[in-house]
Amino acid sequence: MQKNMLTKAVVVALATFGANAALAESGVTFYGTLDASLTNVDTKNSPRSTAAVPNFAPGSSSSVTGVSNGIMTQSYIGFRGVEDIGGGMEVSFKLESYLDLDTGATSSTDLLNSPLSGSTTYNARDKGGFWARNAYVGLKTNFGLFRLGQMDSLGYLSAERFSPFGASKLAPSRIFYSTDYYTQGWSNAVAYFAKVGNFGGAAMYSAKETTNATNPGLGAKWAATVGYFDDKFSASLGYENNKSSVGATLPATNESLFLNSFYDFGVVKLFGQYGYGKLDRAAVGAATPDVKSSGYQLGVSVPVGNQFKFLASYANGILKLDSVVPSVDGLKTRDVKIFTVGGTYDLSKRTNVYAVYSSDKNDYKAPIPSGPLAGQIALFDTKANTVALGLRHSF
Repeated sequence: MQKNMLTKAVVVALATFGANAALAESGVTFYGTLDASLTNVDTKNSPRSTAAVPNFAPGSSSSVTGVSNGIMTQSYIGFRGVEDIGGGMEVSFKLESYLDLDTGATSSTDLLNSPLSGSTTYNARDKGGFWARNAYVGLKTNFGLFRLGQMDSLGYLSAERFSPFGASKLAPSRIFYSTDYYTQGWSNAVAYFAKVGNFGGAAMYSAKETTNATNPGLGAKWAATVGYFDDKFSASLGYENNKSSVGATLPATNESLFLNSFYDFGVVKLFGQYGYGKLDRAAVGAATPDVKSSGYQLGVSVPVGNQFKFLASYANGILKLDSVVPSVDGLKTRDVKIFTVGGTYDLSKRTNVYAVYSSDKNDYKAPIPSGPLAGQIALFDTKANTVALGLRHSF
């Protein structure tokens, strides 16, 4: 019995060694990040009111404590590989899947792909496909890097790079997804990246691939960025154009402009971002208002010793209506203010613990389209305070 068990153990060990050898020979790496935290979220929604009818709809409040996934970094696993095919060329690929570490489920990101995504969208990041984080193949040549597949958008890469909290769920830079209309991940995309010295540029296009306008999210889009990139100082300027992003019921063109920068003084690293967006809904009808948006984020990262880092960031985003209807023209429909402060402590090169507090306040004004209060402006606001204590490990 012991001999059979030993034989099986040797077979398994040899098989494992053979698999690892094959992975090493083909240049494939298995990697990921696991992030879990104990979190408390307090939310308050004020009663809805108008000038004529105070508190026509009641407010609400809640407090939820639990184990959360991906507060600082959305948990994921991935495979990547590179093959040198000679002549200065390399073939690469990346396959990444989001995880809900608190439940073990495969998940989509908790950041909406855009404020127009809603519950119906074609993009894998909202659907929660297994390779929803990234799934592409690339070719590096002497003329730049080409990629094909589903990948991070140029706007998302900028928002992550130029924020002290990166792609955290509590990063104030998330206002750019709710106010400036650029999207987080693109399916059916082709991208080109080039760099000369510290100067770089990129372009990305996502094909429409359908003539069925009733399918939301199936609009072709394109984006481009240029910038200067260095560990001490970086700055970039980008533009995104998204056609007919929400289908036949609300056809629209979304445009966004984003400017980002950071400067590392050594004792402190400063971050700044600005975004401008426009939602053009002329195709719906002259009376349907367009939406203009603007937002900014300012942040700092301060190293304290070799293991601790203090982080703070503030962002403000505003949405205004642009309409031929005088009563709503220029109406500030949303005023979003987010402040986040926290710190990380490195237990090792791959593991840290963190503590974060975030305050998110949204002031709303919205024209009531129908019913006895039609034509009046509804006023209400929401507030959310989040505290998280977490552990993050990368491998």
